[in-house]
Amino acid sequence: MENKETKERGLVKYVARDGQEITLSFDNIRKYLVQGNKEEVTEQELIYFLAICKSRGLNPFKKDAYLIKFGDDPAAVVTSIDYFRSRAKAQKDCQGWNAGILIKGKDGKIKDSYGLLLDDEELVGGWFEGQPTGWKEPFRVEVNLNGYIKKTKEGKVTRFWQKENQPTMIAKVAESQGLRKLFPDEFQGMYGEEEIARSPIDAEFERMNGEKIDKSPTKEFDEKLPKEIDSSLMQEYLNQAATGNKCTVGEIKEAALGDWDQFIKQFKAWCKKPKPTIGRPAGKVSTGEKPNVPVPPPPAGEEEKKTIWCPNRNEEISTHRCTMCADMAKCPEWDGMAEE
Repeated sequence: MENKETKERGLVKYVARDGQEITLSFDNIRKYLVQGNKEEVTEQELIYFLAICKSRGLNPFKKDAYLIKFGDDPAAVVTSIDYFRSRAKAQKDCQGWNAGILIKGKDGKIKDSYGLLLDDEELVGGWFEGQPTGWKEPFRVEVNLNGYIKKTKEGKVTRFWQKENQPTMIAKVAESQGLRKLFPDEFQGMYGEEEIARSPIDAEFERMNGEKIDKSPTKEFDEKLPKEIDSSLMQEYLNQAATGNKCTVGEIKEAALGDWDQFIKQFKAWCKKPKPTIGRPAGKVSTGEKPNVPVPPPPAGEEEKKTIWCPNRNEEISTHRCTMCADMAKCPEWDGMAEE
């Protein structure tokens, strides 16, 4: 029962605008609705995504919305330009809008175009204009092309942002931004895929075109993880381990690959114990279990000369490990060693 409840963390049920009954949870969002670094998405970002979907009646399984997470950047709630358009038309004060590209002619002057770009003209950006009911003047947005051209890790322009596609792409960027500013109650916190720094579509074309793809420890870890292991529990375990060792989740995964069988054994043992606690009040030893994961070795040429009894792990460890523990400053054993 306890494991079942854990799997259903963040469980939300609602009926989408298309009439379909939607069931979302932290687990199925991570598995099916996150593009990019799934393991780096925080609970706060998952909760925000759940709230957006439920409050606006989105059907994320039809790509009304999904999450994109790359590196340390905040996760973005992404939707298609078609969703922006359909919902904007449904607003009571919508009277239509226009969007297109900004081009520079031979005379150096900038002018609007609805998409046509001649050979002797230069594309410089995109524009959007709309005037909802009751507004005295039209609202206009202009965006610079150079700020949105996407590139691969090797510095090459991605397939979707090749020169022939740039007019269409930058016009969509301007349109998404304009609609979001005109109707913030409907679109606040949501972005078009063209606005995101590196979209999953771009990444897919990198693979199709034979671009070099980095086989990172994170990707190797994810591919090696047995399918029967619950991803929500594993993510919680990794977060606890990263906090306890003062490092990133990626570093924990890299260390785990060095002793995989032991890592899985420790994870399964942790699952059977009470939910771990991070940190503890000064002067007290935590009764919770901290993930006992492999940690990186000491710097090359530096020997582990001292050991210490660890109240968290209930075993003797090298002092090198202490320097990676979030509780080191409050540890009575470490205080005693510091006094020696």
